[in-house]
Amino acid sequence: MGYKVAIEGEADSFREVLVKEFLKADVNEAEKDEDVDILVYCINPPSCDEFDYDALLKAYENTALELLRKTSKYLPRLDRGRKKRLCFITSIESSINNTRTSDHWERIISAACNMAVKTLFNRLSPSGYTFRVYGVMDFKDLTEASYAVSYILQDRSLEEESWQHSDEKRIVIRDKEEREYSW
Repeated sequence: MGYKVAIEGEADSFREVLVKEFLKADVNEAEKDEDVDILVYCINPPSCDEFDYDALLKAYENTALELLRKTSKYLPRLDRGRKKRLCFITSIESSINNTRTSDHWERIISAACNMAVKTLFNRLSPSGYTFRVYGVMDFKDLTEASYAVSYILQDRSLEEESWQHSDEKRIVIRDKEEREYSW
C-alpha cells in the first residue's frame, strides 16, 4: 500500500498496537511535515465524576476540542496525501443506543466528538475525503486494534449515481463485526 498514517488522541497502549497493525499492512507513520494519507484520532475521554465540572471541562478540552485542533493541523498534509481519509476510534458507548444509566458523564464529551465528526464529514466529504468511525467495546482490549486497522484501510462501495447505495457517502459507527451503531 505504501500509505502514511498519523495517529492522535488518548489511548496509549491501543495506539502502540495500531502502529504495529498498520506496519503489517505496509502503512507507516508519517514523519513531521510529511504528507499524510490517513489520520486516526482515538476518542477515549476519561471518566468524570458527577459534580466535578472542572474535570469534565478539562476532559472536554483535551478530547473534543483537541480532536478539532489536531484535524485542522493535519488538513494541509492530508490535502497533499493520496487517500484523504479521516478515521475516528471511539467507544461503542458513545452511541445513542447505549443503555448505561450511571457513571456516564464522559458521554457528554463523546457526544460532542460525534457531532464534530459529523460536521467534518459534511464539510470535507464533498472535497473527496472519506471517513471511518470504529467503535471499540473497551480500549483495554488490544485485539480490537487489528479490526480497526482492517476497517480503516478497507475501501467501501462508491456509487456516484446512487448516493443511497454508496457506503462512502455515509458515516456510521461500526464495530469489529461491522454492525452499525446510531450516533
